Order: sequence, then structure tokens, then C-alpha cells
Amino acid sequence: MNFKRLQNSLLVFFLITFCCSCSMKVAPETGGRFTKERPSICRIAILPFVNESRKPEASLQVYRIFLNELVASGQYIVEPEGEVRLFLTRNRLFPQKLMDASIYAEFARQLQVDAVIRGKVIDYDMKEIQGSEIIPHLTLQIEIFEARSGRMLLNTFHRRNGNDYQTTLHFGTVKTMSGLVARVTKEIYEDWLEKEIGGCR
Repeated sequence: MNFKRLQNSLLVFFLITFCCSCSMKVAPETGGRFTKERPSICRIAILPFVNESRKPEASLQVYRIFLNELVASGQYIVEPEGEVRLFLTRNRLFPQKLMDASIYAEFARQLQVDAVIRGKVIDYDMKEIQGSEIIPHLTLQIEIFEARSGRMLLNTFHRRNGNDYQTTLHFGTVKTMSGLVARVTKEIYEDWLEKEIGGCR
């Protein structure tokens, strides 16, 4: 009987320890100027991302995962990559160049979008931790511009490492860059929705 009670106590202790050891939620840093009525952001165009990392392939890989995750979320209508690139080519525009309000207005007119997203990959690397384990590191900056006016609606900064999700039992560590990009993307758009910014309602 005492052994049974001890077993139950150990089980409860284990569950409490496990739950408390789960990775803490690190929220993205999102800033913007909004009225009480949040901007309507349902249909969006995502520009190819700018790359400031040391990996030449970073911007394209992050861009495509980010785009696919937003499509899969079902929260937004996302303009296909091909249509966005065609628009840029037709208007002789480069994603890394600053665009004035008239360009965003053209996005709204030609692609019928509510907002345009610009992304910047600041850090994208596999780094060694504690002399053995190699895990992905990612830092993103995402900006959303209202298409009709060209004004910036919000600016989101988010940094994550693969071991941010690790528990005391070493479960949960994200070991691939694609997996980390997907997790970071989800945390970003969930933060927007939590703040009632965007989403097709």
C-alpha cells in the first residue's frame, strides 16, 4: 500500500516537473500604430525576402517556408509567388529596394491585396552548442504595409534557437532549419492574430 502511494507521488512529481520544464513561450516583438479598429488584412502579397545572413540560400528557403506556412494556416489568402515575381519584373522592382506608396497602391490595384509583407533574414545558421550538439538559429524581421496607402502597419522581430523548445528530458529540440522556420512563422502569425491584427474573418 505504501509502495503504491509512493508510486503515485513519484508520478505526480514527474508530471509537474515535466510540465514546468517545457520551453517557455518567447513571444515575437511586434510594434505598430493602430486605432481601436484593427486594419483589415486578409489577402496578402509576400515579397521575396532580403538576406542579411551569411548563407546565400537563406532568403529563398525562409521565404518559401514562410509563404507555405501562411497558406497552410488558413488564416490568409496569399498571392502565389509567381504572381508576385511577375509583378516585380513587370515594374522593374527589386525586393531589397525601398518602395514608395505608389508601388504599394499598384499592388493593391493589380493583385487586389490588402497588404504587402516584406521580410528580412538576419541570422540563419547551424551552430554548435556545448561542444557537441549542432542546432539551427534563426532571426527574422517582418514588416506589413497597407497596400492602398503604403503606410507600415506593423514591424515584427523574432529570434529563436532549436534548443529553445527543449525540455529537461531533451525532448522537443528542433534540429532542422526548415523545422525552425516553420515554428517561427507559426509563432509570428499567431502573435498577429492574438493582437487582432489581420486574418480573414
